[in-house]
Amino acid sequence: MKMKVTFIIIMAALGMGCSSSSKDAGTGAPTGTGTGTPGEIDASKAKEVAAAAVPGTASEPTKLDEGEEHRWVVEVALSVPNANGAVLQVEITRATGVLEEIKSVKGPFEYDLTPPGQGLMTFAQAKAKALATKAGVIEEWEVKPPENLYELYVRDANEHLWEIKMTGDKGEIQSVIDKPKAD
Repeated sequence: MKMKVTFIIIMAALGMGCSSSSKDAGTGAPTGTGTGTPGEIDASKAKEVAAAAVPGTASEPTKLDEGEEHRWVVEVALSVPNANGAVLQVEITRATGVLEEIKSVKGPFEYDLTPPGQGLMTFAQAKAKALATKAGVIEEWEVKPPENLYELYVRDANEHLWEIKMTGDKGEIQSVIDKPKAD
């Protein structure tokens, strides 16, 4: 009996108790509830983050693993005026729950969205700045809140595709590059 009590005390001291915790003892990162790896947010939390960022109906999250990036991808059918059936992809880092990117690859892009982060421009403001830089039609766009960055791809009248990068807060143009395709 004495040995059993000692073992339980040691397990508790090491953070290895039998009850589940909302934080990983080794990293302090949030843990999942069964659909993720310990130390990661779960699919339901990813869906919550996406729903908070983009108004609409969120799909079930899927995992994206590319090199060092481990993200949840949630597709959201947009429910704002002039959405015209638009679906946006929202990417969230699994380890931290941070909203990394919102993007759309199918227009028309006649809608507007509230800023996806404090101090960032709305989508309509970013679109207006891109089209003032290169006249044409938006083919794709993405915003990366942690990087303070909007990227918009504009196809001009001569069929050139331009990648326009600008700061997400003030719309300062960072680069305008002629590209064979969006990347």
